[in-house]
Amino acid sequence: MGGEPDASLAAGAASLAAGRWGDARAAFEASLAAGESAEACFGLASALWWLGESHACVAQGTRAYSLFRRQGAVQCAVWLSITYKADFGNVAAANGWARRAERLLEALDPGPLHGWALVARAYRMPDLDAAEGLTDRAAVMARDAGDVDLELVALAQLGLIRVGKGQAQEGFALIDEAMAAALAGERSSLDTVVYACCDMLTACELASDVERAAQWCEVADAFVATYGCPFLYAECRMYYGSVLTAKGRWRDADRELTAALRIAEGAGAGVHARARARLADLRIRQGRLEEAERLLVGFDEGVAADAETTLSLAALSLARGDAPAASRRLRQRLRQVGEHRAVLAGALDLLVDACLASGEVEAAYAAAARLADLAGLAGLADLAGAAGTVAGGRVAALAASARGRVSMARGETEASVAQLEAALAA
Repeated sequence: MGGEPDASLAAGAASLAAGRWGDARAAFEASLAAGESAEACFGLASALWWLGESHACVAQGTRAYSLFRRQGAVQCAVWLSITYKADFGNVAAANGWARRAERLLEALDPGPLHGWALVARAYRMPDLDAAEGLTDRAAVMARDAGDVDLELVALAQLGLIRVGKGQAQEGFALIDEAMAAALAGERSSLDTVVYACCDMLTACELASDVERAAQWCEVADAFVATYGCPFLYAECRMYYGSVLTAKGRWRDADRELTAALRIAEGAGAGVHARARARLADLRIRQGRLEEAERLLVGFDEGVAADAETTLSLAALSLARGDAPAASRRLRQRLRQVGEHRAVLAGALDLLVDACLASGEVEAAYAAAARLADLAGLAGLADLAGAAGTVAGGRVAALAASARGRVSMARGETEASVAQLEAALAA
């Protein structure tokens, strides 16, 4: 009987390493049934994390922290910090766990754990300059210690930070490097793939670079087939589902967006609302309008909605044939300042369709012109040239498509064909 927990622990660890999450869960649960240990609790937390059971995994991770001493406790604190921020949007809890990890490290000699604590503190920090400094220090520590996992996680996070600062070319170069190495197996932990993939998708979301995200998701298909989806956090799963939607893989998108909505339950209201909006967008494309409407209940007239929910409500109105209502929602949103560039582009693109459906061709032209301005473009030649750039990307393609649709409505067939071809080439 005394050897049963050890045997179950070993079986659980082997299953985790092989990506057999269900087997790992069963083994760690068997170990805990025979006797509680920090290792079994943390192993179970890891298995539950991969299985998408956010609340249960945090509960087990917290229990593991209370049972661990020294280094194991630091590892738990770092993991809990990132999970609280990524899955639940709970900044206070995330900062608390990051600070606890740092305090525990004061009694330990410098090593890779100090780098992981820096990564946790910098994770999604609003002050990008401070986050960059912390993450750069973590990358140096990783190289000095020969910790490839920490190095790849730090490189991906540093890339995301630089994309956020407007240094897209430099940032994506770091992300691409981290993704290539992580997916090629140049790491000891499968969790490294999760962190790199999440930073990649978040950066692509910031830069409106759907094509880059789609290309990396294709590369990750083999990993997904073996180990399951690596986009474990609610926001990352949501972004992944949106990429699949944009690429026409609706069955896969349905699965991932439904999972994102489930993971986001109990998270901050903003994360849950965005997950509902993105699943509603898929339902609208599928023609399942009643289901889309149910997802958007509570965000109708008189209730404050975020930008993505507004777009989904407008798309639903347009799909139901109420173009004036769609236009009204979108114009109201566009009067607000400070929106994300991708959200503005989506709103303007949808406004073009709403105006055309209402017979307001010149209003559609004005919306298309504003969309082209947003892409930093002046004419058709610019549209064609910028469509493949990181900065132009999706916005340039939307601008070309919008102008093409307006030109068709104005009877300018030759111009319309050229503009739509530019959009397709993006």
